[in-house]
Amino acid sequence: MKKLFTISIIAIAAFIAFSAFDQKVVMPSQTIEKLQDQRYQDFLASVNVTLLSAKQLDDNNLETLRTNFLNSRTAYKEWEYLAEYMDPEFIRKYINGAPLPKQEENSFGPFTIEPSGMQVLDELIFGDEAVKEKANIISLLTELYDVLEQYKFVRHKVYDRVVLEAARVELIRMY
Repeated sequence: MKKLFTISIIAIAAFIAFSAFDQKVVMPSQTIEKLQDQRYQDFLASVNVTLLSAKQLDDNNLETLRTNFLNSRTAYKEWEYLAEYMDPEFIRKYINGAPLPKQEENSFGPFTIEPSGMQVLDELIFGDEAVKEKANIISLLTELYDVLEQYKFVRHKVYDRVVLEAARVELIRMY
């Protein structure tokens, strides 16, 4: 009886020891990295939906385009805080740049970069002549979608300190 009790205690201890080492620890930064990838995919999908509704734009479905664009804007805002921190120049130049022409930095001549991105689209879609600007809207949305498609190959390693710093910077920007 004593031998059976000893063997069962050893078996239980071995089971507990092996199961304790078998657990995989998931770091918070890994969770946030997966969440950021999902937010990127959501933003890309919402831009695609907006592009499809822009291709069908007329006076009857202008509100649909505006609603889809607002959904894209919301998806962008969820993805923005970390993307803006990790790659601010790319985001400002291609995704959410100001609707003003800029001079190219580090060039040998006067090279003007035309405005593109969400802010330019915002002005066109919510402007009074959105239906007349259909071709321009489709062009800008296509450009945005293509840039986002290429961005999926860019991988930034996310660390805990980066997430905290990005959140801090975003809070400062809001206030």
